Amino acid sequence: HSMGNKTIMYFLRYMRANHGQNWLDAHVHTWLCAGGPHLGAPQAARCTLLGDRMGLDAFLNMQEGLIMAQSFSSSPWLLPIGAQASNLFYVRRQGALEIRGLEADLPGRWISSKNKVVVTLEVSWGNGDGTTSLRSSAASSFDGKNALYDADRNFFRFCGPAELPPCAVLVAIVKEVGMPKRRIPLCHLGARMCDCVRLAKEAARGRGGLGVPRACSVEKSVRELWAAGRPDKDGFVDARLPLKVDMVPSGLFQFGGSVRFQLRWRGAAEVQTSLLGLARPLAETRIGLEAPRVCHAKGSIVYDRLSLSEAGGADDSPHAPMQVWRKYYEGDPLYDETGSQDAPPVKRVVAVHGVNVPTEIFYALRLASIRVDATQRQPVFVLDGEAKICLAASNGLRMSGGIASEIPGAGHCSGDGVVPLYSMNHVRKWARDVESLRVEHLDKAGHREMLCDARFHKIILDVATSPPNVA
Repeated sequence: HSMGNKTIMYFLRYMRANHGQNWLDAHVHTWLCAGGPHLGAPQAARCTLLGDRMGLDAFLNMQEGLIMAQSFSSSPWLLPIGAQASNLFYVRRQGALEIRGLEADLPGRWISSKNKVVVTLEVSWGNGDGTTSLRSSAASSFDGKNALYDADRNFFRFCGPAELPPCAVLVAIVKEVGMPKRRIPLCHLGARMCDCVRLAKEAARGRGGLGVPRACSVEKSVRELWAAGRPDKDGFVDARLPLKVDMVPSGLFQFGGSVRFQLRWRGAAEVQTSLLGLARPLAETRIGLEAPRVCHAKGSIVYDRLSLSEAGGADDSPHAPMQVWRKYYEGDPLYDETGSQDAPPVKRVVAVHGVNVPTEIFYALRLASIRVDATQRQPVFVLDGEAKICLAASNGLRMSGGIASEIPGAGHCSGDGVVPLYSMNHVRKWARDVESLRVEHLDKAGHREMLCDARFHKIILDVATSPPNVA
């Protein structure tokens, strides 16, 4: 059942290579495959590349879900192969604003040197493209006036429109984590009440979270910041956001200070060739190949088709899923990654599939806006919940939360909830290479639920009790 079919296929090829076809003819009467992912399962690719807590939401956060999903060395066995692996992802065409070298000068801000200081950077793209906020780690050094941040843990990537909008603005918010107790109880109570008001205002702006806001910068045009500096060899320019004058509850003014950093803008073509590691921008390699399958309510947002190898290639670390696949699977002569001419070396095959259950088949992605932390494993992509299936490609498909599923309907079937129908039905291509092929569909039987289905048990009994010379 399921991945066990991949194991059996490998076993059959191994025995033929080492003991010959006669051994198989003498010892294997019939192969009964149930819910076989012969061409892989897109769901496995999603879990491996994006992470999945697999129902353990109460125990794992998303980063732990990613680590767990990528730790399964058998996962690449379930990755889609053949032509379907080239039609698995549709990624939004985006540019990226990148920021590094974060520092904060905070004289006269009444922040205790014993507390942690974090900075939230917020980009408002304008033109209805929303706002993106990212928070730094705690300052690695803070003396009450100057905050320095670890470069390896504070590289910010804001992924937005394909081209930098003229109206995009950047703002910085300095927050204090930990509140020193005032010596006078009444002052302490008043300060806490004011902090609660500040926190409520931050939450109303969608910036709630750890820390009490102590200072906010003026809004600056990203395009002006980008144009004002001289790029270094990496394309970064020096930039500075002055902090606003503010009044504390005691009536004293807080003034001075700034948040300093380096920034650069990368357009969509540069993002695809540098961040994703592609030889050429997707817009150049996909021209005329197919009609769009994924679109957006805003006609200006475009999606490019991205193959599994291209999506996985964005992570080039030695233990990345695609690196493991290339080394231990693609490089194995007994493993077939093409999905063609792969009939098993047995005489009889009985395939049993659950059908007519909505099943994941492809995905809409966007680049993840993240604070890159060199010490953590992070996804390059996230599902794009704003994407939708184009009308011309919507027959038998439904998209929700960036996941496109095949659904049962008039004139077409779907898979078993995990493995798409095309992957299980691949056995039909073996008809010319085996003596007998029998395919059984169990209507409304899920991938796991079929194991408890009486119809499946009846088929097992029928195969097991057939005379040796009966297919």
